[in-house]
Amino acid sequence: MAVFEKYRLENNKINFIKFINEIFATEADTSYMHVFKMMGIKTLDPYSYMELSKPLDLNRIRAGESKYLIRELFKKRYPNLEVPEKIPMPRATNQWLKNYKTSRPEFLHNCTENLTGDQKWLCWCLEQFLNMHEPIKKIVNI
Repeated sequence: MAVFEKYRLENNKINFIKFINEIFATEADTSYMHVFKMMGIKTLDPYSYMELSKPLDLNRIRAGESKYLIRELFKKRYPNLEVPEKIPMPRATNQWLKNYKTSRPEFLHNCTENLTGDQKWLCWCLEQFLNMHEPIKKIVNI
């Protein structure tokens, strides 16, 4: 927790804006969480244990407002500013997954060959999910 000491304010509060600008915004740590986990590196995310006070509004999310909570919080904090559009953080998935091929029998042979990096990322995520929840089975043609 020593990293936060530099940003401590009175009443045991943290200057989160300065912290985000100087530490967190360099790169969002969630981009690296899977790498840390795979390498056995322990991390501490200050927001890991947050919970919503009410359920997500799935109708708004499905209508394209996936960041509505963040936009509402921004508007409350900065009522005189226009809420900027979110620009997605780029990921180097084309380079990371350049040679990725699926290993599970459920996938078609070479199905990732002509996919973009982001499309391969979705396949990789699905494959990891299946690996966690279902052992690899031999598919029998009937």
